Amino acid sequence: MALKVIGGTEEKSGISRLTTEYIYWPIISDDDFLGTTASVAFKTGTGKPAPGDFNPAEVVPNPDDPAGQAVRCLVGPELTGVDLSPATVEPATYRVWVRLATGSENIVRLAGNLVVR
Repeated sequence: MALKVIGGTEEKSGISRLTTEYIYWPIISDDDFLGTTASVAFKTGTGKPAPGDFNPAEVVPNPDDPAGQAVRCLVGPELTGVDLSPATVEPATYRVWVRLATGSENIVRLAGNLVVR
């Protein structure tokens, strides 16, 4: 099972700190993960996430490939989203970790970077 790495280093890449939206990380696997418990952690720096760092997410059909699956998480400053607003006017880059609890194992993978500007 692999997760497609997303993110970028371009100056204008990423998402705005002002919007609340779903972010998707496609799953590249022949296994069916629909209904699997999913969670996502957003970390600055190089550290690995602790169990308490993970936020609720879900496995859904991939909006870009209906035959595939993706993990989605709501992010943004609204009460229902994970607030990733940077502490300063400068953008923040988060390393995104995805955890899938299949029942027999907990799969944790680094899914890429997310820039919040």
